[in-house]
Amino acid sequence: MEPPQDALCCWCGAAPCDWEIYEEELWLATGRMLPKLQRCKHQNRVLRQTLGRIYLYHKAGNLCGAAPRCVNETQTTVARLAKKGHWLLC
Repeated sequence: MEPPQDALCCWCGAAPCDWEIYEEELWLATGRMLPKLQRCKHQNRVLRQTLGRIYLYHKAGNLCGAAPRCVNETQTTVARLAKKGHWLLC
């Protein structure tokens, strides 16, 4: 039986979406990393790369491959919110 169309992710087409599966671990990692990145010049890039690596490790157990677009888009949003100091509101 196929999942309902509205349950499919608009970017990766998976049900449930990979972001929904690993969301909690990635938010916790963001909270741990932000105090260490306060003075980092490239905070958004470092945050996106690290969250991508954490996602790949949780999903596949290694760091090979690429994260789906839904995870990348959400990481970009997380990085923007973190830079503005609003990351706890999500």
